[in-house]
Amino acid sequence: MKLMRYNHIPKINIISYILFFLSFFTVFFSGKIVSKEIKIGTSIPLTGQFSNIGKYYHDAYKFTIDKINESGGVKVNNSFKKLSLKLYDNQSNIGINKCQYIKLITEDNINFLLGPFLNNFILNNSFISEKYKTIIMQSCGISNQILSNNFKYVFGLFIPAKNYFQDTIEILKKMKIKNEKIVFLYVNDAFHSAIANGVSLIFKKFNLNKIINKNYSLNTIDFTSLIAQIKNINAKIIFFSGYETNIINFIRQIKIFKIKPMFFSLTSDLLNKNIRNLLKNENNYTYGITPWLPNFNFKDRWFSNAKNFSNEYKKKFGYYPDYHSIFAVIDIESLVYAIEKSNDLNPLKVKKQLKKLNFNSIYGKITFNKNNKMIISQNVIKIQNNKLVPANS
Repeated sequence: MKLMRYNHIPKINIISYILFFLSFFTVFFSGKIVSKEIKIGTSIPLTGQFSNIGKYYHDAYKFTIDKINESGGVKVNNSFKKLSLKLYDNQSNIGINKCQYIKLITEDNINFLLGPFLNNFILNNSFISEKYKTIIMQSCGISNQILSNNFKYVFGLFIPAKNYFQDTIEILKKMKIKNEKIVFLYVNDAFHSAIANGVSLIFKKFNLNKIINKNYSLNTIDFTSLIAQIKNINAKIIFFSGYETNIINFIRQIKIFKIKPMFFSLTSDLLNKNIRNLLKNENNYTYGITPWLPNFNFKDRWFSNAKNFSNEYKKKFGYYPDYHSIFAVIDIESLVYAIEKSNDLNPLKVKKQLKKLNFNSIYGKITFNKNNKMIISQNVIKIQNNKLVPANS
Protein backbone atom coordinates (compact mmCIF):
# COMPACT_ATOMS: atom_id res chain seq x y z
CA MET A 1 0.00 0.00 0.00
CA LYS A 2 1.33 3.41 -0.98
CA LEU A 3 1.14 6.35 1.41
CA MET A 4 -0.18 9.68 0.14
CA ARG A 5 2.49 12.33 0.43
CA TYR A 6 1.78 16.04 0.97
CA ASN A 7 4.39 17.01 -1.58
CA HIS A 8 2.14 15.50 -4.26
CA ILE A 9 -0.52 18.19 -3.72
CA PRO A 10 -0.45 20.49 -6.79
CA LYS A 11 1.18 23.83 -6.12
CA ILE A 12 -1.75 25.72 -7.60
CA ASN A 13 -4.03 24.33 -4.87
CA ILE A 14 -1.63 25.40 -2.15
CA ILE A 15 -1.57 28.92 -3.56
CA SER A 16 -5.39 28.97 -3.72
CA TYR A 17 -5.65 27.90 -0.07
CA ILE A 18 -3.18 30.57 1.00
CA LEU A 19 -5.04 33.29 -0.88
CA PHE A 20 -8.37 32.14 0.55
CA PHE A 21 -7.17 32.22 4.14
CA LEU A 22 -5.46 35.56 3.66
CA SER A 23 -8.67 37.09 2.31
CA PHE A 24 -10.68 35.45 5.10
CA PHE A 25 -8.50 36.85 7.87
CA THR A 26 -8.40 40.27 6.20
CA VAL A 27 -12.20 40.43 6.17
CA PHE A 28 -12.51 38.88 9.64
CA PHE A 29 -10.15 41.26 11.36
CA SER A 30 -11.11 44.40 9.46
CA GLY A 31 -14.79 43.77 10.18
CA LYS A 32 -15.95 44.79 6.70
CA ILE A 33 -15.72 43.93 3.03
CA VAL A 34 -14.34 46.62 0.75
CA SER A 35 -16.96 47.06 -1.96
CA LYS A 36 -16.23 48.07 -5.53
CA GLU A 37 -19.50 50.01 -5.69
CA ILE A 38 -21.32 52.72 -3.82
CA LYS A 39 -24.81 51.53 -2.93
CA ILE A 40 -27.60 54.09 -3.09
CA GLY A 41 -31.16 53.18 -2.14
CA THR A 42 -34.59 54.72 -2.56
CA SER A 43 -38.30 53.98 -2.49
CA ILE A 44 -40.58 55.87 -4.87
CA PRO A 45 -44.12 55.38 -6.22
CA LEU A 46 -43.99 53.57 -9.55
CA THR A 47 -47.60 52.45 -9.14
CA GLY A 48 -50.60 54.00 -7.42
CA GLN A 49 -51.89 57.54 -7.37
CA PHE A 50 -48.47 59.27 -7.29
CA SER A 51 -46.84 57.15 -10.00
CA ASN A 52 -46.82 60.02 -12.52
CA ILE A 53 -44.38 62.05 -10.45
CA GLY A 54 -42.61 58.90 -9.27
CA LYS A 55 -41.65 58.23 -12.88
CA TYR A 56 -39.83 61.58 -13.10
CA TYR A 57 -37.62 60.65 -10.13
CA HIS A 58 -37.11 57.09 -11.36
CA ASP A 59 -35.97 58.27 -14.79
CA ALA A 60 -33.76 61.08 -13.49
CA TYR A 61 -32.09 58.95 -10.80
CA LYS A 62 -31.17 56.20 -13.27
CA PHE A 63 -30.19 58.69 -15.99
CA THR A 64 -27.79 60.51 -13.67
CA ILE A 65 -26.24 57.36 -12.21
CA ASP A 66 -25.69 55.91 -15.67
CA LYS A 67 -24.06 59.15 -16.82
CA ILE A 68 -21.67 59.28 -13.85
CA ASN A 69 -20.75 55.61 -14.24
CA GLU A 70 -20.12 56.07 -17.97
CA SER A 71 -17.73 58.89 -17.05
CA GLY A 72 -15.68 56.54 -14.89
CA GLY A 73 -17.57 56.58 -11.62
CA VAL A 74 -16.69 58.18 -8.28
CA LYS A 75 -13.07 58.63 -7.25
CA VAL A 76 -12.34 57.30 -3.74
CA ASN A 77 -8.82 56.52 -2.48
CA ASN A 78 -7.24 56.79 -5.93
CA SER A 79 -9.63 54.27 -7.45
CA PHE A 80 -13.00 54.66 -9.15
CA LYS A 81 -16.18 53.11 -7.77
CA LYS A 82 -19.43 52.67 -9.69
CA LEU A 83 -22.75 53.84 -8.31
CA SER A 84 -25.48 51.20 -7.93
CA LEU A 85 -29.15 51.94 -7.27
CA LYS A 86 -31.46 49.74 -5.22
CA LEU A 87 -34.95 51.00 -5.95
CA TYR A 88 -38.29 49.83 -4.54
CA ASP A 89 -41.84 50.69 -5.61
CA ASN A 90 -43.72 51.92 -2.53
CA GLN A 91 -47.03 51.74 -4.42
CA SER A 92 -47.85 55.28 -3.20
CA ASN A 93 -48.31 53.81 0.29
CA ILE A 94 -46.60 55.50 3.23
CA GLY A 95 -46.52 52.33 5.34
CA ILE A 96 -44.84 50.31 2.60
CA ASN A 97 -42.45 53.18 2.00
CA LYS A 98 -41.39 53.21 5.66
CA CYS A 99 -40.69 49.44 5.70
CA GLN A 100 -38.71 49.68 2.48
CA TYR A 101 -36.41 52.41 3.81
CA ILE A 102 -35.67 50.36 6.92
CA LYS A 103 -34.97 47.34 4.71
CA LEU A 104 -32.62 49.38 2.51
CA ILE A 105 -30.50 50.17 5.58
CA THR A 106 -30.73 46.97 7.63
CA GLU A 107 -30.84 44.30 4.91
CA ASP A 108 -29.59 45.83 1.66
CA ASN A 109 -26.75 47.64 3.46
CA ILE A 110 -26.87 50.70 1.26
CA ASN A 111 -24.40 53.54 1.84
CA PHE A 112 -26.73 56.47 1.17
CA LEU A 113 -30.43 57.16 0.65
CA LEU A 114 -32.37 59.18 -1.89
CA GLY A 115 -35.70 60.50 -0.72
CA PRO A 116 -39.21 60.48 -2.08
CA PHE A 117 -41.04 63.73 -2.79
CA LEU A 118 -44.25 63.68 -0.71
CA ASN A 119 -44.27 65.68 2.48
CA ASN A 120 -45.54 62.94 4.84
CA PHE A 121 -43.17 60.43 3.25
CA ILE A 122 -40.24 62.83 3.60
CA LEU A 123 -40.98 63.40 7.30
CA ASN A 124 -41.18 59.65 8.01
CA ASN A 125 -37.97 58.88 6.19
CA SER A 126 -36.13 61.75 7.83
CA PHE A 127 -36.74 60.15 11.22
CA ILE A 128 -35.51 56.80 9.84
CA SER A 129 -32.29 58.32 8.47
CA GLU A 130 -31.65 60.01 11.82
CA LYS A 131 -32.24 56.79 13.76
CA TYR A 132 -29.81 54.80 11.61
CA LYS A 133 -27.40 57.71 11.03
CA THR A 134 -27.68 57.33 7.27
CA ILE A 135 -27.48 60.34 4.94
CA ILE A 136 -30.63 60.96 2.90
CA MET A 137 -30.93 63.47 0.08
CA GLN A 138 -34.44 64.94 0.04
CA SER A 139 -35.76 67.42 -2.47
CA CYS A 140 -39.14 69.03 -2.93
CA GLY A 141 -41.58 71.44 -1.35
CA ILE A 142 -41.96 70.94 2.37
CA SER A 143 -44.04 72.01 5.33
CA ASN A 144 -42.71 73.69 8.46
CA GLN A 145 -42.76 70.30 10.23
CA ILE A 146 -39.62 69.36 8.31
CA LEU A 147 -38.02 72.79 8.20
CA SER A 148 -38.36 73.23 11.96
CA ASN A 149 -36.74 69.88 12.80
CA ASN A 150 -32.97 70.01 13.10
CA PHE A 151 -32.27 66.80 11.20
CA LYS A 152 -28.54 66.09 11.04
CA TYR A 153 -28.55 63.52 8.22
CA VAL A 154 -31.10 65.15 5.89
CA PHE A 155 -29.84 67.32 3.01
CA GLY A 156 -31.58 68.77 -0.03
CA LEU A 157 -33.20 71.55 -2.04
CA PHE A 158 -36.39 72.72 -0.39
CA ILE A 159 -39.28 75.06 -1.17
CA PRO A 160 -41.11 76.12 2.00
CA ALA A 161 -44.80 75.37 1.50
CA LYS A 162 -45.93 78.66 3.04
CA ASN A 163 -44.20 80.60 0.23
CA TYR A 164 -45.63 78.68 -2.72
CA PHE A 165 -48.07 81.35 -3.97
CA GLN A 166 -46.25 84.44 -2.64
CA ASP A 167 -45.10 85.81 -6.01
CA THR A 168 -48.31 84.79 -7.80
CA ILE A 169 -50.46 86.72 -5.32
CA GLU A 170 -48.17 89.74 -5.70
CA ILE A 171 -48.82 89.63 -9.47
CA LEU A 172 -52.57 89.43 -8.83
CA LYS A 173 -52.40 92.41 -6.49
CA LYS A 174 -50.57 94.52 -9.10
CA MET A 175 -53.29 93.76 -11.65
CA LYS A 176 -55.72 95.78 -9.47
CA ILE A 177 -58.76 93.68 -10.37
CA LYS A 178 -61.74 95.34 -8.67
CA ASN A 179 -64.30 93.54 -6.50
CA GLU A 180 -63.61 90.08 -7.87
CA LYS A 181 -64.36 87.00 -5.81
CA ILE A 182 -61.42 84.70 -5.02
CA VAL A 183 -61.59 80.92 -4.68
CA PHE A 184 -58.85 78.86 -3.05
CA LEU A 185 -59.04 75.03 -3.13
CA TYR A 186 -56.43 72.67 -1.70
CA VAL A 187 -55.75 69.02 -0.82
CA ASN A 188 -56.31 68.27 2.86
CA ASP A 189 -52.84 66.80 3.49
CA ALA A 190 -50.02 68.30 5.57
CA PHE A 191 -48.18 69.85 2.64
CA HIS A 192 -51.09 71.60 0.92
CA SER A 193 -52.57 72.62 4.28
CA ALA A 194 -49.26 74.40 4.94
CA ILE A 195 -49.61 76.09 1.53
CA ALA A 196 -53.15 77.15 2.50
CA ASN A 197 -51.97 78.65 5.79
CA GLY A 198 -49.34 80.64 3.92
CA VAL A 199 -51.88 81.83 1.34
CA SER A 200 -54.24 83.04 4.08
CA LEU A 201 -51.47 85.17 5.60
CA ILE A 202 -50.50 86.63 2.21
CA PHE A 203 -54.13 87.40 1.29
CA LYS A 204 -54.55 89.14 4.64
CA LYS A 205 -51.37 91.15 4.07
CA PHE A 206 -52.68 92.38 0.69
CA ASN A 207 -56.27 92.92 1.91
CA LEU A 208 -57.63 90.26 -0.46
CA ASN A 209 -60.65 88.27 0.66
CA LYS A 210 -61.34 84.65 -0.21
CA ILE A 211 -65.01 83.88 -0.84
CA ILE A 212 -64.56 80.13 -1.09
CA ASN A 213 -61.73 78.56 0.89
CA LYS A 214 -62.15 74.80 0.96
CA ASN A 215 -60.09 71.64 1.07
CA TYR A 216 -60.80 68.38 -0.71
CA SER A 217 -59.71 64.77 -0.25
CA LEU A 218 -56.54 63.59 -1.94
CA ASN A 219 -58.57 60.91 -3.73
CA THR A 220 -61.22 63.32 -5.04
CA ILE A 221 -62.13 62.66 -8.66
CA ASP A 222 -65.45 64.50 -8.88
CA PHE A 223 -65.14 68.27 -8.29
CA THR A 224 -68.61 69.15 -9.61
CA SER A 225 -70.07 70.27 -6.26
CA LEU A 226 -67.17 72.69 -5.68
CA ILE A 227 -67.29 73.89 -9.28
CA ALA A 228 -71.05 74.50 -8.97
CA GLN A 229 -70.35 76.81 -6.03
CA ILE A 230 -67.75 78.68 -8.10
CA LYS A 231 -70.23 79.07 -10.94
CA ASN A 232 -73.03 80.23 -8.61
CA ILE A 233 -71.01 83.16 -7.26
CA ASN A 234 -69.43 83.82 -10.66
CA ALA A 235 -65.89 83.75 -9.24
CA LYS A 236 -63.23 84.79 -11.73
CA ILE A 237 -60.07 84.25 -9.67
CA ILE A 238 -59.16 80.64 -8.83
CA PHE A 239 -56.17 79.27 -6.93
CA PHE A 240 -55.92 75.49 -7.04
CA SER A 241 -53.41 73.57 -4.91
CA GLY A 242 -53.06 69.86 -5.64
CA TYR A 243 -51.12 67.05 -7.24
CA GLU A 244 -50.96 66.34 -10.96
CA THR A 245 -54.00 64.04 -11.06
CA ASN A 246 -56.08 66.50 -8.99
CA ILE A 247 -55.16 69.34 -11.34
CA ILE A 248 -55.99 67.38 -14.49
CA ASN A 249 -59.40 66.31 -13.15
CA PHE A 250 -60.26 69.85 -12.01
CA ILE A 251 -59.31 71.46 -15.34
CA ARG A 252 -61.35 68.93 -17.30
CA GLN A 253 -64.41 69.60 -15.19
CA ILE A 254 -64.29 73.41 -15.21
CA LYS A 255 -64.09 73.22 -19.00
CA ILE A 256 -67.27 71.13 -18.99
CA PHE A 257 -68.94 73.83 -16.87
CA LYS A 258 -67.54 76.45 -19.29
CA ILE A 259 -65.93 78.45 -16.53
CA LYS A 260 -63.49 81.06 -17.87
CA PRO A 261 -61.42 82.56 -15.05
CA MET A 262 -59.71 85.94 -15.35
CA PHE A 263 -56.87 84.56 -13.22
CA PHE A 264 -56.22 80.83 -12.77
CA SER A 265 -53.22 79.75 -10.68
CA LEU A 266 -52.02 76.16 -10.18
CA THR A 267 -49.36 74.31 -8.19
CA SER A 268 -47.94 73.05 -11.48
CA ASP A 269 -45.03 74.04 -13.68
CA LEU A 270 -47.38 73.61 -16.70
CA LEU A 271 -44.77 71.40 -18.40
CA ASN A 272 -46.87 68.25 -18.05
CA LYS A 273 -48.15 67.42 -21.52
CA ASN A 274 -51.57 66.32 -20.24
CA ILE A 275 -52.06 69.63 -18.43
CA ARG A 276 -50.73 71.63 -21.37
CA ASN A 277 -53.09 69.87 -23.81
CA LEU A 278 -56.06 70.68 -21.59
CA LEU A 279 -55.01 74.33 -21.44
CA LYS A 280 -54.35 74.69 -25.16
CA ASN A 281 -55.74 77.98 -26.46
CA GLU A 282 -56.58 79.05 -22.89
CA ASN A 283 -54.27 82.02 -23.19
CA ASN A 284 -53.04 84.78 -20.93
CA TYR A 285 -54.81 83.93 -17.67
CA THR A 286 -53.33 80.59 -16.53
CA TYR A 287 -50.38 80.78 -14.14
CA GLY A 288 -48.08 78.07 -12.85
CA ILE A 289 -45.10 77.98 -10.53
CA THR A 290 -41.73 76.29 -10.83
CA PRO A 291 -38.43 76.47 -8.93
CA TRP A 292 -36.53 75.81 -12.17
CA LEU A 293 -36.55 77.71 -15.43
CA PRO A 294 -34.13 76.28 -18.01
CA ASN A 295 -31.04 78.46 -18.17
CA PHE A 296 -28.85 76.98 -20.86
CA ASN A 297 -25.83 78.93 -19.61
CA PHE A 298 -25.60 76.80 -16.45
CA LYS A 299 -22.57 74.49 -16.63
CA ASP A 300 -22.43 70.95 -15.27
CA ARG A 301 -19.54 68.51 -14.79
CA TRP A 302 -21.31 65.50 -16.27
CA PHE A 303 -23.90 66.99 -18.63
CA SER A 304 -21.80 69.92 -19.90
CA ASN A 305 -24.69 72.38 -19.63
CA ALA A 306 -28.44 72.59 -19.03
CA LYS A 307 -29.27 72.62 -22.74
CA ASN A 308 -27.34 69.44 -23.41
CA PHE A 309 -28.95 67.78 -20.39
CA SER A 310 -32.47 68.70 -21.53
CA ASN A 311 -31.86 67.42 -25.06
CA GLU A 312 -30.28 64.13 -23.90
CA TYR A 313 -33.10 63.59 -21.42
CA LYS A 314 -35.78 64.25 -24.05
CA LYS A 315 -34.09 61.87 -26.48
CA LYS A 316 -34.00 59.06 -23.91
CA PHE A 317 -37.42 59.43 -22.26
CA GLY A 318 -39.56 61.27 -24.80
CA TYR A 319 -40.31 64.25 -22.56
CA TYR A 320 -38.41 67.28 -21.31
CA PRO A 321 -37.27 67.33 -17.68
CA ASP A 322 -39.18 69.36 -15.11
CA TYR A 323 -38.01 70.51 -11.69
CA HIS A 324 -38.54 67.04 -10.13
CA SER A 325 -36.02 65.67 -12.62
CA ILE A 326 -33.59 68.49 -11.88
CA PHE A 327 -33.83 67.97 -8.12
CA ALA A 328 -33.14 64.24 -8.57
CA VAL A 329 -29.97 65.06 -10.53
CA ILE A 330 -28.77 67.50 -7.85
CA ASP A 331 -29.33 64.96 -5.08
CA ILE A 332 -26.97 62.46 -6.70
CA GLU A 333 -24.38 65.00 -7.86
CA SER A 334 -24.21 66.46 -4.33
CA LEU A 335 -23.49 63.03 -2.89
CA VAL A 336 -20.76 62.33 -5.46
CA TYR A 337 -18.99 65.65 -4.86
CA ALA A 338 -19.10 65.11 -1.08
CA ILE A 339 -17.83 61.51 -1.32
CA GLU A 340 -14.91 62.58 -3.52
CA LYS A 341 -14.07 65.51 -1.23
CA SER A 342 -14.12 63.28 1.85
CA ASN A 343 -12.27 60.50 -0.03
CA ASP A 344 -14.37 58.08 2.01
CA LEU A 345 -17.82 56.51 2.38
CA ASN A 346 -17.98 57.17 6.11
CA PRO A 347 -21.28 59.05 6.66
CA LEU A 348 -19.75 61.45 9.18
CA LYS A 349 -17.00 62.45 6.76
CA VAL A 350 -19.39 62.74 3.82
CA LYS A 351 -21.82 64.77 5.92
CA LYS A 352 -19.03 67.18 6.82
CA GLN A 353 -18.24 67.72 3.12
CA LEU A 354 -21.90 68.13 2.16
CA LYS A 355 -22.02 71.11 4.50
CA LYS A 356 -19.09 72.68 2.61
CA LEU A 357 -20.33 72.03 -0.94
CA ASN A 358 -20.16 74.77 -3.52
CA PHE A 359 -20.47 73.53 -7.10
CA ASN A 360 -22.03 74.42 -10.44
CA SER A 361 -24.90 72.37 -11.82
CA ILE A 362 -27.75 72.40 -14.32
CA TYR A 363 -29.74 74.19 -11.61
CA GLY A 364 -27.04 76.73 -10.86
CA LYS A 365 -24.78 77.10 -7.82
CA ILE A 366 -25.39 74.47 -5.12
CA THR A 367 -24.64 75.15 -1.45
CA PHE A 368 -26.38 74.08 1.77
CA ASN A 369 -27.06 76.27 4.79
CA LYS A 370 -26.18 75.44 8.41
CA ASN A 371 -29.35 73.33 8.63
CA ASN A 372 -28.28 71.21 5.62
CA LYS A 373 -30.86 72.80 3.32
CA MET A 374 -30.81 74.94 0.21
CA ILE A 375 -33.95 77.07 0.34
CA ILE A 376 -35.13 78.02 -3.14
CA SER A 377 -37.89 80.23 -4.44
CA GLN A 378 -40.61 79.78 -7.02
CA ASN A 379 -40.76 81.38 -10.46
CA VAL A 380 -44.19 82.34 -11.75
CA ILE A 381 -44.89 81.32 -15.34
CA LYS A 382 -47.92 81.70 -17.56
CA ILE A 383 -49.30 80.53 -20.86
CA GLN A 384 -49.12 83.22 -23.51
CA ASN A 385 -49.88 82.50 -27.17
CA ASN A 386 -49.68 78.77 -26.34
CA LYS A 387 -46.14 79.19 -25.00
CA LEU A 388 -44.77 79.18 -21.48
CA VAL A 389 -43.18 82.47 -20.49
CA PRO A 390 -42.07 84.09 -17.22
CA ALA A 391 -45.07 85.94 -15.80
CA ASN A 392 -43.25 89.27 -15.71
CA SER A 393 -42.41 89.17 -19.45
